[in-house]
Amino acid sequence: MRRRLLIATLLCAATDAGAQAGPLADLAERLDAQALTEASSVRITSRAALPDGDRRLRTRSVFSISSDRAARWEVTAGDATRTVWVTATDAASVVGDSATAMGESARQQVLDAMWLDPVVLLMRSWEVDAQALTDDLIQVEVPGRRHPVLIGLNASGLPVRITSLRDRGAKRQYVAVRFSDFRRVDGMLLPFRAVQTVDGKTTGEVTIERIDLDERLAGVPFDRE
Repeated sequence: MRRRLLIATLLCAATDAGAQAGPLADLAERLDAQALTEASSVRITSRAALPDGDRRLRTRSVFSISSDRAARWEVTAGDATRTVWVTATDAASVVGDSATAMGESARQQVLDAMWLDPVVLLMRSWEVDAQALTDDLIQVEVPGRRHPVLIGLNASGLPVRITSLRDRGAKRQYVAVRFSDFRRVDGMLLPFRAVQTVDGKTTGEVTIERIDLDERLAGVPFDRE
């Protein structure tokens, strides 16, 4: 009995050690961002310029995510605000006093977009399977996501590019997000600028204004009651 207990203890210890090791753990250490893996919540406040015909639509947004897989985007353009929230089981879009439940396909699209952010990948690293393909490329398999996410590192080991494929109906698109302007936040080195392209065409330029960890997140879906 004591022998079986000892073996079980050693196996558990090995499993825990393996869960903490790997390329994402190495990346977190390089960015001094181990606190992200233990954060109860992350809130990112930003502004963006989005192509809108012949003009650029300027928006402000707040993206919040909790450790229990709930997330919410609040995007404001002019006087109009649209909120999209997701949980592990459902999602909704809210404009003014009107709320619309989102189908599974739309919910999955929102979740897919969420993973194209190094902050989210590090915060939720315990959920994914990551392996280093080369010295400057990490492949991440996300549960429920059809296509892997690739993290490209520069010569200093910073995550300057995240790419993946996405399906829109019968069409497959190549999405790339390039990161720059790395700054210190509570000792962590995180990117404050991102440019997204889809099939080589720029679809958004984002400037981060602030990143907050372990803030209390109020409202749906964080306090569903």
